[in-house]
Amino acid sequence: MTLGSLLNSDKKENRMKILEDTVVHELISIMSHEKTDPILLTSICRFALQLFKTDEVRLDEKFMEPFYRGTASLRQMIPYLGFDRYFDLIASARKYHAAKNKKHSID
Repeated sequence: MTLGSLLNSDKKENRMKILEDTVVHELISIMSHEKTDPILLTSICRFALQLFKTDEVRLDEKFMEPFYRGTASLRQMIPYLGFDRYFDLIASARKYHAAKNKKHSID
């Protein structure tokens, strides 16, 4: 994600512009949606990891609080880890693989 790359900026002002943008909070909230495309969910989880590693979020409890609220209910992710949604995940992987590799199939 481009936002994730920008979080690695050496300039604190650049990171703060991203961290204060409401779209970042909306992206993080996707992790708590009941049904999310697994490819998008993976990307959002990687972005969240980058986000929580920034000093601005990691070292300031008040600043972290809205991001924490956005991820507080991650129970929606549990089914992707081998329960009900696991088969949806496999179906999506097959769909993406088929679109990328028209001559090869996954059985």
